[in-house]
Amino acid sequence: MSTAARIALLFAPSSGYGDGVLRGIAAFARPGRPWLFHAADPGRVDLAELHAWGPDGIIALLTDARTVPDLRALGVPVVNVGFRAVAPDFDHVGNDDHAIGALAARHFLDRGFRNCAFIGWNRMAMSQRRHAGFSGAIVAAGGSCALYRGEDHVFSGMPALGWAESDGRIRRWLRGLEKPVAVLAANDGRAWQIAEQCRAAGVRVPEDVALVGVDNEQTVCRLAWPPLSSVVVAAEEVGRLAARMLDQRLVGRQRRRGPINILVSPIEVAIRRSSDVIAVDDADLATALRVIAAHADRGLGVAALARASGLPRRTLEARFRRHLGRSPLAEIQRARCAHVCQLLAQGGQTIAVVAARCGFASPRHLATVFRRVTGQSPSGYRTRVGVAVR
Repeated sequence: MSTAARIALLFAPSSGYGDGVLRGIAAFARPGRPWLFHAADPGRVDLAELHAWGPDGIIALLTDARTVPDLRALGVPVVNVGFRAVAPDFDHVGNDDHAIGALAARHFLDRGFRNCAFIGWNRMAMSQRRHAGFSGAIVAAGGSCALYRGEDHVFSGMPALGWAESDGRIRRWLRGLEKPVAVLAANDGRAWQIAEQCRAAGVRVPEDVALVGVDNEQTVCRLAWPPLSSVVVAAEEVGRLAARMLDQRLVGRQRRRGPINILVSPIEVAIRRSSDVIAVDDADLATALRVIAAHADRGLGVAALARASGLPRRTLEARFRRHLGRSPLAEIQRARCAHVCQLLAQGGQTIAVVAARCGFASPRHLATVFRRVTGQSPSGYRTRVGVAVR
């Protein structure tokens, strides 16, 4: 386009996911496209002012349908990066919720869990899809998945319950779950609520309830205690694809023959203390795993592990392979790399400092082991979870 296009960005303030999407939009648009941006909260936007401004296109994080008719009346391309169901006739780019649930399931299955549960909002399509992906993978692996059936959030289409009533329902649900249990929450806010109610109910995290959220919102994950593990969604990729889709609409490369829906796969689970546990019913093996966890920030050999657990080395090797499907050395390296992931996700430290804190001889040694275990470099992991060295 020869002149600057006016692009309205309708995003709720202080949203970790929304901030990531905006970074992706900026990565696509700057500096090559002459786009002029105006930002507003979609729930509070002055539609008369928006109409007077005359946007050429809109990218919006829509979570309810109240503003949809007015946006539709503007007659300009709209790309929705929120809930598709509220505006099915708009182009949409969003998370692959089924894949998010399946990824969380694999995280728990790898740690020996077969007794699992899900909590979200039963009438929200996003939550339903994440539950389907999670429970489907758990059941396929021979496990079971309980579902919280309370309706206590405004997104469910019903009035939100008060804090006390909502928290009380969740505490009763948590107490009734068979322990240990692995719980996936539909997002980090819900997971934070679970972590707080576990503390209130005297339920240990992660020993009794291993917990994972979704979105990897740094502030929320650190406010929870212990810090929350979370599925890292590709928010920046969502933003980049949404901006590219809008650009194609604006220049006419994408003809209007019906709305397009693009789903973006999640990246990984950012592992923090809330799910960094192994579920086994072998007391000696559990002792060995506790030793590994206690030494995750330093070097630990298999011979030393056998002495600490009181098992002959061959017996130790056999039990690890029978219960976990991997060797003691592989579990030691997994635990050390999980600790590295926690430090990298916190930000503020160079890789050399992280290597020293985790007992690696050098950053190169760390990089070699980390790539073997995770398939990526430490710097690549830090970039993917969206943190930086201050």
